[in-house]
Amino acid sequence: MTCLTLDDPDAIALDRTPILDGETTVGYVTSAEYGYSVGRCIAYGYLPTEYTDPGTSLEIQYENERYAATVRETPLFDPDGDRL
Repeated sequence: MTCLTLDDPDAIALDRTPILDGETTVGYVTSAEYGYSVGRCIAYGYLPTEYTDPGTSLEIQYENERYAATVRETPLFDPDGDRL
């Protein structure tokens, strides 16, 4: 399971939308929600290992639009556990 964030803070993604590398579908979103603590949509999906490095740029297609997305390390909020 790979975590991605959409680069545009106003963009959204839904479950089962394709994750693309150029014209190639490399996976599908399994779940997505707006992450209020990070200020953008967070999407999760299964991707081939060559696409899972943090910082990898991909696109998520929603309806007929494509939105830039970036693979991220998790957790996105409070990665050091300081707020626990």
